[in-house]
Amino acid sequence: MKTDGNLAARFLRWAERHGNAHPLWYYTLPLTLCIVAIMVASLMPSSQVPKIRVSDKLVHGAMYAGLGWLLLRAWVRGRQPTGAAVLLVGAIGAVWGLYLECLQGLTPDRSFEILDEVFNIAGTFAGMISWLGWNRVFLRICGL
Repeated sequence: MKTDGNLAARFLRWAERHGNAHPLWYYTLPLTLCIVAIMVASLMPSSQVPKIRVSDKLVHGAMYAGLGWLLLRAWVRGRQPTGAAVLLVGAIGAVWGLYLECLQGLTPDRSFEILDEVFNIAGTFAGMISWLGWNRVFLRICGL
């Protein structure tokens, strides 16, 4: 009888193998959807942004944490990331956040906020650190 750990490891190995065989669906599509969602949320008129009871800075951090996770995952595609790859992906996330903050400054009812960009950068790096931790756990579970 298989244990749950073996079943989980088999599933994760299958998902990784299947994902590497279909990189568009496994790596590119989730990253693209995340980028589009961030862009839409950042550039829609503030009157249409859903009101939530959490600081918008935490929302920025959470959105960019997802971006950092998916960017690093897509960049390394199952390989061990180098320090240069981590820094490059972090820079890409930071520049994307800065670009959208600048675009917000051009929209009628939105504005550029430096603190938003700080949380964009922090979120990107938090997402990448989370992915690095998950990747270690993933490799250990799968016995790779």
